[in-house]
Amino acid sequence: RLRVLELSTGTGECMQDCEKGFFRDAPNDLRCIQCAEFCAVCDSLHTCTECVEGASLHRGFCYLVPNTVAQDQIDFETYLQSGSGANVDFADAPSWELFAGSR
Repeated sequence: RLRVLELSTGTGECMQDCEKGFFRDAPNDLRCIQCAEFCAVCDSLHTCTECVEGASLHRGFCYLVPNTVAQDQIDFETYLQSGSGANVDFADAPSWELFAGSR
């Protein structure tokens, strides 16, 4: 397998293959290095080309796809009352007409 080092000329170095999930870092180094987490096929720790099942590839890295979805929904007022948002007094809040502009 050729690892291209110079794109303009297509030159590089011959690399012995490792089994899937591993790569070689240099032609004279016979060790196989494991790919990054969730990566099934790679050329280096920073260049994944295929992910394991349940992961998604983005710019050379694999990210685990969540397998759960939030089922509970809350309305905006309940969210604010939970302390997650600012305390809002709806009676003292500006009118929507002020935000939308007069028509």
